[in-house]
Order: sequence, then C-alpha cells, then structure tokens
Amino acid sequence: MGNAIIKNLITYLIIASIFVTGAGFGDIGFNIYWYYPFYLAFAAYGLWTFKKINVKIVTVFACIVLYSLVTYRDGLSLLIKQSINIGFAGIVSYYLLWHEKFDLEKLFGKYVTFSKVVLIIGFFQVILFYLGAGQWYIFCFPYLKLDDTTYRLQSITQEPSSIAFTFAPVVFLSLHNLFYQSQYMINKKWSFLFVVGYLLTLSSVAYIGFIMMLTLLYFKNFTFRKLKLSLFAFAGVLLLCFIAYRSISFIQIRVDDTVYALSGDFTKGNTFLEVNVSTYALISNFYVTRKSVEEYPITGNGLGTYELVYDRYIPARMREYFTLNRQDANSMGFRLATETGLVGLFAFCFFTVRFKVRSGGFSSNHEEILWILNSSIFIFILLSLLRGGNYTYHGRILFLLLYYYSYRQISQNPKPTLAQNNSLQ
Repeated sequence: MGNAIIKNLITYLIIASIFVTGAGFGDIGFNIYWYYPFYLAFAAYGLWTFKKINVKIVTVFACIVLYSLVTYRDGLSLLIKQSINIGFAGIVSYYLLWHEKFDLEKLFGKYVTFSKVVLIIGFFQVILFYLGAGQWYIFCFPYLKLDDTTYRLQSITQEPSSIAFTFAPVVFLSLHNLFYQSQYMINKKWSFLFVVGYLLTLSSVAYIGFIMMLTLLYFKNFTFRKLKLSLFAFAGVLLLCFIAYRSISFIQIRVDDTVYALSGDFTKGNTFLEVNVSTYALISNFYVTRKSVEEYPITGNGLGTYELVYDRYIPARMREYFTLNRQDANSMGFRLATETGLVGLFAFCFFTVRFKVRSGGFSSNHEEILWILNSSIFIFILLSLLRGGNYTYHGRILFLLLYYYSYRQISQNPKPTLAQNNSLQ
C-alpha cells in the first residue's frame, strides 16, 4: 500500500507541473521552476531503475540537435540551453510512462482526476471575484499576485489561456461523453462542469479550441448525411463566434485591434501604440517571424535563438515601448518557423499528421479512449501552434509522447499486455 501511495504521489506531482509552472527563479542563464529539483530526482530514479529508453525517440532528439548545430546562425549557448531543456523534459516524461507501465488509459485517468481538483478551485476563484472578495483567493494562492487574476476562470494556472491548453484533453473527453452518451472516466455531470469551466475562461484560445473540438467530434463518424448537414454546422459555428464577438467585450477588442493592426504597417506611426497588449504580442511576433522567414526561409536561425532574432528585427521604438514574448514568439508555429525554418515546421506538422489516430471501427472501449486521448492532444497541438511558443510548458513534451504512444498502441494492438508494452518501448 505504501509503495502504491508513493507511486501515485510521484505521478500527481508531475501532472501538477502541467498546470502550475510559475515564474521561475535563478540567474544562471535559465530559470529554475519549483518542480525542477523533483524532476531531477525522478530522472535519476528512472535512469537507475528502468535503464531503458526508446531508440527511436533518442534518434529523433539527436537529429533535432544535429540539425540545429549544423544550421544555426548564432547563439550557440541558447541552442545548447534549449536542447538541454527539451532533453530534460523528454527524459522525465518518458520515465513517467515507464513509471505507469505504459498504461496510457490509467495515466489519462489520473490527469482527469487532478483536473477535477483544478476545476473546483477555478469555480471557487470565479465565485469569489464575482462577489468582490478576490483578495481572499490571492491570499490562498499568493504566487498569482503577479498575474492579472480576475473573474475569468484560471484556477491555479498563470492565466485563463493556460486552461485552454491544460484542459483541452479533459474537455474533449467531456464533449465526447455528452455528444455520444458515453461515460468514459467521468459522468455527464462532470462533463458538463468541465465544459462550463472551459467557457468561463473567456479565453479566445479556449474558444478556438472549443470550435475545433466540436468540429472533430462532429465528423468522428463520417457520413454523407453529416457532410450535407455540415453547412448548417458551419453556420452554427459562425453564429457562436458572432455571439462571442458581440457579447464578450475583450474578445471584440482583440478582434477589432488585430484587424486594425493588419490593415496597415504595424511598425509605422502609432499603430502599435493603439492596440491592446495581446494583439501587440501577436502582431509584433508575427512581424519578427515574417522578417526571419524572408531572410532564412529553409533552416531558420537556430533552436532556442528566437530572442536574438527578436532583437535583430523588432524596431527600436517598439522594443522601448514593450517587449512581449521575446523568448517564445507567442506561438509555437512562429517559433518553429523562425528557429528551425520551413524544414522544422514541416517536420513537426508531418509528425502531427502521421501519428493522428483515425476514427471509426473501434473494437473496444479501450481503443475508443485511446482515440479520445490522441484526438484531444491533436487539438492541444493545434492550439500550441497558434499560441504559446515555449516548447515544454503545460506538459507539451509529455503530451507529444502520449500522442505518439497512443497511436502505436491502437495501431498495433487494442489492449497491449505488459510484455507487449515492452515491445513498444
């Protein structure tokens, strides 16, 4: 019993790091987050205990590093730092799968269980802020003092848009349960609560993810009748977008500001001074990415070197005004295009398409749960390409491994035994 408790505690601590990142501290060239000491101990434990690692994963990582070393323009120290960062997160994530005996369904269930706690705290936050007692919530979670915490649901994460990523798998699961009258891992009440919580973030990223989920679930079982009705479904999506635009003021502001910023030269005059902060972050980093791709379209500037590219291309007036997402580009798509060029961006998109599990014809509930896991992470990947350029925040490396292994398991065997799991590793 004691060993089981410790094992579960380890898993839940790693899952917690998906939701709570923190600002980090340290002045040694990179930030140290609260979970790094635990990650380091767990990685050492994994190396000592399991003494194995997937050769394909090591090969892919080696190819990424080699490609980066061959093609980088400048910033070797940044390249090395980012390689260590990705490698460290990869080792921890891989050994977590070993720790859970590659039982993806069981690990997914633990993520869902932890998400319930995050959701309850989020509702607690929303209620307190609507009652004008938000200071008590900040008192309970003092690390949120530096964030703009309001009535928008963000729970223990750094901002509402973080929920768009961290809740994507469980909300996709919830929508599947509601649409297809299933009760995988959570019942209908919890499914409904997760959907409501997701919408209460009032995050444009979450709403985009929500529309993606609805679309993917609608076409889960493709029929010509659904194809015919897709025009009505598309009209419904447009109606939802219009309602959100008209009824949620800050979404309207961001849309209007983005259209305004793209209608002219964003870097000239006072255009960049007249838009909201989120639009400024998006458009300024789009400008940097476009300039970089124009100069180095094929191979990019080098892994981890976005901040150098940002300083090179962003006009001095804008840099003096505000430097937002200087290190992560505000979008993983922007960052990949800038740092690894069209080659790296294409390779990542190829990975995403290659390991997407196709829907239909499931022979067991286990297969369908693996499809839900894989498809929910597919949404997570698409959202990451649109927003949030950090390669390891929100458990991205772990989710990418789950994406890959869910495809492997469902394509090779519906319900692998432990011995068969070992063959997948």
